[in-house]
Amino acid sequence: MENQPLPPIGPILEAYIKDNRTYKAALARALNVSPQNLIRMRKQDDLSMGRLWQLSHILRHNFIGDIAAKLPADYTGAMQEALAEKDKAIAALQSELEAMTKERDIYKDLVKR
Repeated sequence: MENQPLPPIGPILEAYIKDNRTYKAALARALNVSPQNLIRMRKQDDLSMGRLWQLSHILRHNFIGDIAAKLPADYTGAMQEALAEKDKAIAALQSELEAMTKERDIYKDLVKR
């Protein structure tokens, strides 16, 4: 297995703060850190899982999901398995819809006659 680089977390956090116009002082208080520590955090390439979890709850944004989205599509997990099940259900419903549409068209033709 080749070594995959970790996506830099600091820039993801920085972009979120900028895009959502989050008050940095309020975020630092909510995290119980100094504003200087928040600045350092925004420049770091990695953060602890606990800190990501805390940030996600405070900002009501799924930073862990953002990181997971950067993994290759063929990696498995509970979410991928649930999505695969839903994809199968959607495909079955689409095929049922096609069959019912054909049946409806046949009935329409019979009524016209």
